[in-house]
Amino acid sequence: MYYSEHDPSILISYFLSFGTFIGLIVAFISFGVWEIKQYIESKKIGDLLGSIFFMVCVVALVFTSVPCFKDIPNVINKNYITITGTVIEPGFGGRDLETRTPMLLTDDGERVSAVVVYTPFARGERYEIVRLPNTGIGYVVRKIE
Repeated sequence: MYYSEHDPSILISYFLSFGTFIGLIVAFISFGVWEIKQYIESKKIGDLLGSIFFMVCVVALVFTSVPCFKDIPNVINKNYITITGTVIEPGFGGRDLETRTPMLLTDDGERVSAVVVYTPFARGERYEIVRLPNTGIGYVVRKIE
């Protein structure tokens, strides 16, 4: 089955996540450079500690954004994974159409999570979900009765 009608929802969610990571990395690097310049001018230990803190934040952001970078070829080539499984841990959230991350038990016995915008999930419900392999961003194709 070809799921091209759902591509925009995956692409929008993916690029919002990816853009947020890139924006935060650029902001932290520029502020860290500013902190280093302040330290060079003032030689205050507080400015040095601030620059070290922001560089640690940049490294942490880079490591947490690795799945986004790994999914670039999958987004370009539209290599999505279709999974069918039973909800074993519903995603958090109380209102309709919030982003949730349910944990599914697939028919193969594998535990898989997906980041989807959907109504609340309940344990034991079965869903068919299309998602990106590394970030897990996707959408619900249908609820299996």
